Amino acid sequence: MKKIISISIFVLSVLCISACNKNISNNTNNPNNPPVTNSFSEPEPIVHEPMEVSILHIENTDVFEKGYYEFFFDYEGEEDFFYQLSTKAVFKRMWDDDTDWKVYVSDRKIREEYIDYMFENTEPDLVNDGELDIHSGQWIYFYCDHNSSNSDKPNNAGYTVKYPFGKLPDKTEMTPESETENFFSNVYEFGEPLLDYTVCDVTGDGYDDYCNCHMTGSGMVRVQLIVYDQKNHLDYVLDGYDYSYKIIGVENEKLIVEEIGPYGYDDSLIKTTTGTVMIDEDDNLVFIKELSEKDLMDFGDFSGEWIDEKIKEISITSAEEIEYVRWVDDTENALQIGIKYKMPSEDRWCDHKKDYFVFKDDCKPLLVDYSFEEKTGTDRMVFANPTFESHFEDVNFDGSDELIIHRGTNGNSGMEMYSAYELKDGEYVFFPAFEWIYSYTVNWDDKTIECVRTSGDSENKTYITTYSYEDGKYYKTGERESE
Repeated sequence: MKKIISISIFVLSVLCISACNKNISNNTNNPNNPPVTNSFSEPEPIVHEPMEVSILHIENTDVFEKGYYEFFFDYEGEEDFFYQLSTKAVFKRMWDDDTDWKVYVSDRKIREEYIDYMFENTEPDLVNDGELDIHSGQWIYFYCDHNSSNSDKPNNAGYTVKYPFGKLPDKTEMTPESETENFFSNVYEFGEPLLDYTVCDVTGDGYDDYCNCHMTGSGMVRVQLIVYDQKNHLDYVLDGYDYSYKIIGVENEKLIVEEIGPYGYDDSLIKTTTGTVMIDEDDNLVFIKELSEKDLMDFGDFSGEWIDEKIKEISITSAEEIEYVRWVDDTENALQIGIKYKMPSEDRWCDHKKDYFVFKDDCKPLLVDYSFEEKTGTDRMVFANPTFESHFEDVNFDGSDELIIHRGTNGNSGMEMYSAYELKDGEYVFFPAFEWIYSYTVNWDDKTIECVRTSGDSENKTYITTYSYEDGKYYKTGERESE
């Protein structure tokens, strides 16, 4: 079990017992009664040796599943007044000298997707036992060679980090600003005191983050945007590779940024776009901009005052781009804007990310996210060959049309899957009852829905299932085999 002992001041106490000598004379003139003297010898002082204080104590059970343990060497203090601690720490194996440990010290947190690369391609700062200079603000990674990748269960190996016996750590008084300057100087090598950072709560946790820009690259030189979360001692980097980012200022509690690029192409293509930044669902810092009518021009004539006004509520990140723009129906009262990933991952067979729907009527825009596994919330699960085509249709017989979206074909049965959104109080909301209604036809004569599927085998039989709708649910009322 992990034991992290809070840093405390070493105790050195000396207990001295003193005695006084007092001569007591009962009768100095009586030779038969000589003076009585009470004398106590002074004992040796009891000295308590300085304690050996542990910084970190871990066991194999703490690292077994992932193969490594991550530790942040924290600052001492509270709120806006604290100290950076510096020491030559003692690193040592416990109990099992046959298990090897590798230690890596970093001035910044290593993202999880890069940790394996660090272990495989970087020399450790220490193997097994020894001493290392460490200080508050650093992240320390412990790799243990006995883990779930090569063993069935943990062993009795352990590891400890301690202050040198009998020595106090050096302490440097810090503030959030001085910690930020120290971090930028150590990690990004600005070369001079950091004085021009911009303060803004980019992470949205209620605490100020410190934002700055850093020129980097060889050949393709660009400017990165760096956001340092001082509260959690984490940094986020926005690097467009062929784009640069410039901080304009803070408006309405948002960091305003210019994106400039792309470089390496015709100069006439380089443009400056103003937007803001955010931390996305993958914990990445991304540039976001509001859509405008000119962003839709490449996809057709979608001009109109109401469109320009509604799409101001829509933003896309630097990792996204528009895939299509199309009307939901012939009345041209609803517009569907498809967004895809700029650079899809290797395992993503479909790069479509989400759809925005804007409506001419007084109705809020709708965002629909897509996922490749079944989830709750806003994500809708997609299947093979989704078209994401949409239309309006009343599928719950209440006299009001729902927004229907195609999500692809489910397996060998040939079932065409859809999602539905119903209009409530001026906005379209997810209609979960319809999520598993497939290859459907609405029959208004008896207010039922027929769903068609095949057996998916060599017999290739076709089955038609009938559903009725009542009290927010679809009920199966019959099934027959098609002739």
